[in-house]
Amino acid sequence: MKSNVEYVRAWRDRHPEKWKAQNRATHLRHKAAWFEWLQSIGYDRCFKCGYDKCFEAIDFHHMNPAEKEIGIGDLMRRVMTPERQKEVYKCVPLCANCHREEHRSWR
Repeated sequence: MKSNVEYVRAWRDRHPEKWKAQNRATHLRHKAAWFEWLQSIGYDRCFKCGYDKCFEAIDFHHMNPAEKEIGIGDLMRRVMTPERQKEVYKCVPLCANCHREEHRSWR
């Protein structure tokens, strides 16, 4: 008897286009939930300059890179859990320009 994982892999191999569409829809749902939560805690704008025109231009800068467990972009493709939310609190949201400037100041 096939395990659940084997069954899903076999189905995915037989239906690659359906798998891709379902996967994309799932990721978009997760991203929407994350964005709503990030807005509620004020992490939808740059903490340095206040930029808030386009969320896609916001980067999450880990204050202490040694504590980083996963990138926030990868995290937003997954189901939100309290453990995963803790990773966000290790970061400050910065617009792309301020984030680049922050990293340049490290050199």
